[in-house]
Amino acid sequence: MLRLPNNCRAGKMSVFPKNWKTLKASTKSHWYISYRFYDDNLKKNKQVVIKGMNVYSELPARQQITQEFLDDEIKRLQQGLNRITDKYVEPVLPADEIPELEPQLEEDLTEHTPFISALYFALPQVKCVRSTQIDIESVLKYVRISAMILGIADMPISQVKRKHIVKIFEKTKEMKLAIRRKLQAESPGNTIKENWTANTFNYYRAHLSMVFKRLFKIEVIETNVVEGIDKEKAVEKIRETLSKEQRRIINGYLRECHPSFWRFLQVFFHSGARIKEVLNVRRCDVDLDRQRFKITVLKGQTYREEWCVIKDIILPLWEEAYNETADEQYLFSEGLIAGNHAIRREQITRRWRRHIKNRFNITADFYSLKASNLDEIAAEMDARAAQEAARHATLAVTKKHYLPGEGEREKERIRSVNNAFA
Repeated sequence: MLRLPNNCRAGKMSVFPKNWKTLKASTKSHWYISYRFYDDNLKKNKQVVIKGMNVYSELPARQQITQEFLDDEIKRLQQGLNRITDKYVEPVLPADEIPELEPQLEEDLTEHTPFISALYFALPQVKCVRSTQIDIESVLKYVRISAMILGIADMPISQVKRKHIVKIFEKTKEMKLAIRRKLQAESPGNTIKENWTANTFNYYRAHLSMVFKRLFKIEVIETNVVEGIDKEKAVEKIRETLSKEQRRIINGYLRECHPSFWRFLQVFFHSGARIKEVLNVRRCDVDLDRQRFKITVLKGQTYREEWCVIKDIILPLWEEAYNETADEQYLFSEGLIAGNHAIRREQITRRWRRHIKNRFNITADFYSLKASNLDEIAAEMDARAAQEAARHATLAVTKKHYLPGEGEREKERIRSVNNAFA
């Protein structure tokens, strides 16, 4: 049992396969490190599993990165990483275990804090919604592995340059593509999501930059080196939407087989809001008399409240959900019925994939319903009305991302202009 700061403990770290250090170890099997973490203050424990070494098919490379993972995990635990909360806590040791010398990692972030440790210390201070924080954690997982392989994980954060971040992205790309090849070999013919494209690069750049921005703000670093790396040019794909026939089939199926999902779909379709914004609506946020509901816009650095219109066509379903809900309850909680807790947007995308995509071989995503609604508003009224329904700051955003038919409508209006030369 490994004694850790803050009244925590870690069980024996085991590697599978057991003969991983020998020449007989097979790289065809799935390797992993596992141990149990205990927090005696919280009176909780958690089984921890560490993966990532399987992207290497050569035995020496896999053995090396596995050993580095083991050493790094012990070091992070001793620096105060709590695996129950997945956050760093200032190390507090029993009086008889306090070292005479200052610990290598200071209690506050400084320019001397090791690169990867600094990122994880800064992560909880990044102001964002929980879903974005989960995305950042996913990015940091690969950044950490790449930095360890490159031998720069312990470099002082103040010495990290653009060239180091570029090398990390290149190494991460190499790992991602290796994983893709491995999955394709294991499951030929199946759709493999793991990939590396220009969009992936920009995604990693954006999320890593958020952490560096926080480090810059608290004056740990002099500049955000990630911002100095150019975005890669990506192909802007036309958003796929449902056909009228697909909508008819989906409407009938959900109404009969999954009525609570059908009701949420109808409410979301006509709302002009984001999925998470609708999921966060409570009974006290709904004003039926004025046909509106209040949302909290969770985008950017500043959160704000806004009122959204409830259309006449959807008012009966809003009234139904409202009457089933207590004042402080969420209208669409677990099971998409009234409840005390807000659910994550991933529950909607999973339902859509299970009930619609897989069943009817449909590829359009759930969020495309918002674009369909806004495009139909623009067709019946105008693009400005669609912008107002979506509460976008600029008309350009609405046209670019949510009005797939607006370009053709504008061409048609131009064709009908009867401006004779003489």
